[in-house]
This record gives sequence, structure tokens and C-alpha cells, in this order.
Amino acid sequence: MQYLQIVLAIIEIVKVVEKLIPESGQGANKLTMVRQLAEQAIGDIGSIWPQIETLIAAFVKLSNIAGSFKK
Repeated sequence: MQYLQIVLAIIEIVKVVEKLIPESGQGANKLTMVRQLAEQAIGDIGSIWPQIETLIAAFVKLSNIAGSFKK
């Protein structure tokens, strides 16, 4: 899978998890769910997980600023 495809897949997974668990204060649980789903969809992501966490943090911050995710 190419890098852009991984990025897009991760963003979609984050959106799904956020839709299913919209409550604030659940960040650690959401991140765990994103990782589990990503590993099922993409495969072994352990070597790039730190970069994926950074991507997720930036996407969630942007989504919160834009009001896309409920707080």
C-alpha cells in the first residue's frame, strides 16, 4: 500500500471511530480502536505507528477546530 493510501485509510478509520465513540475523554480508547482497525485493514503498521499517531493528532486537532467532531 502506498503512503497516500495509508494516510487516507487512517483518516477514514479515525472518522468511523469518532462517529462510533463521540464522547470526549475517550482518546486512548479511540486510538486503540484506530490501531486495531488499521492493522486489520492495512497490515503490520508497528514500524510507522509513531508517524501515524502524529497524523491522527493533527487530523483530530483540525477536525475539532473545524467543528467536525463533537466535544
